[in-house]
Amino acid sequence: MASHKTMGSYSRGISEVYPLLPPNQNIAVLFVYDADLFVVSVTFYSLAHAEAIQAASERNRLMNK
Repeated sequence: MASHKTMGSYSRGISEVYPLLPPNQNIAVLFVYDADLFVVSVTFYSLAHAEAIQAASERNRLMNK
């Protein structure tokens, strides 16, 4: 059984991005959680778009330190 791999995690709420397993490995899913750790939204993106979101989020996080 394959385990999930966290591609990125960033806080605007609590969010995590996971790439899907084959044959859909070019798709990533973004989960956004509320303060009680309930999923409030699930969004599917192309893997390239999800990586761009992750990079922008990481830049923002580093700039706000």
